[in-house]
This record gives sequence, C-alpha cells and structure tokens, in this order.
Amino acid sequence: MAEERYQQGLAVKRALFGEGKESPVPPGHLAEDLLRLTDELVFGGIYTRPGLPLKIRSMITVAALCVLGKDDYLRRHLQGALHIGVTPEEIKEILMQMAFYGGVPCALRGLRIAQEEIAAWQGGPGAQRRASSSAPRASSATAQSPGRSAGREAASRPLRKGPRKMPPSTPTR
Repeated sequence: MAEERYQQGLAVKRALFGEGKESPVPPGHLAEDLLRLTDELVFGGIYTRPGLPLKIRSMITVAALCVLGKDDYLRRHLQGALHIGVTPEEIKEILMQMAFYGGVPCALRGLRIAQEEIAAWQGGPGAQRRASSSAPRASSATAQSPGRSAGREAASRPLRKGPRKMPPSTPTR
C-alpha cells in the first residue's frame, strides 16, 4: 500500500512540476527520506483524493503557503501551478485575497514572488532577476514591500554597540 501511494504521489508530482522535476533535492540529500514520506502521504494520499481536481488543489496550496510565509515552497508551487494551467491572473487574484487572511505584507511578498516566477515562466526580463534571487533573503521581519530597500540596507548595517551618546545640552536656568 505504501509503495502504491508513493508511486501515485510521484505521478501527481510529475503532472504538477513536470517530468524530471519531482524532487526539489538531489539524490543522497538528508531530506530524501522525509520527502519520500511527503510524496506518499501528501501527493499520494491527499492530492489523489476524489472531489477536487489538481488545479484547484494547487491553487489552495499556493494560498496556504502565501499566508504561512513559506516562500521557498510558495515559489515551487507557483511553478507547479503555472505548469498545470493556473493563469497569472488567477494567481494574482488568489494572492490578493490572502491580504485579508494573512495581512497585506504577506500578500505583497506573495505577489513579488509570483511576479518573479511568472516572468521566469514566460521567459521575460524578470527571469534574470529570479535567477539572482535564489540567494538567502532577509527574514520576514526586515522584508518590505516591493521597490523598497531601506529595511534591507538597515538590516545589513552593523548594530551600534554601547549606549547612545547624547549631544551636550545647554544648562537651563
């Protein structure tokens, strides 16, 4: 039974992410056993249940990952959503709605990531930006809206050590 579900899960991942893109890690990676369980239980057990087509399950997953702030997984599932036919307009609407469930910063972050993935999927100018965006990102506490970098610059400056020196004051009478 477990092997059958695992194989069903791999089939779902092939449909979702594309042939040869089933695993996000190389063979021998420490996460390989955990991902096999995920393939069996999530993709083989949940995604294969009757009642919702793969496209709808994919859209639900994108919404959940956006609200949870799981950017790496959001990126991967946006790639999958685009691969199976979720349109950029549908993705935009999903992520805009998440502003009212996870907050505006959450939705803006999701829309920024979606913009990068859609550009890469379309082969547009944002594809270059996405390739360079695979470097570690600032934590969500320092991330700001698209187009603003003051928070990132401030986060990269060293913190002042010791007490803040106050300017000399003039004596009052």
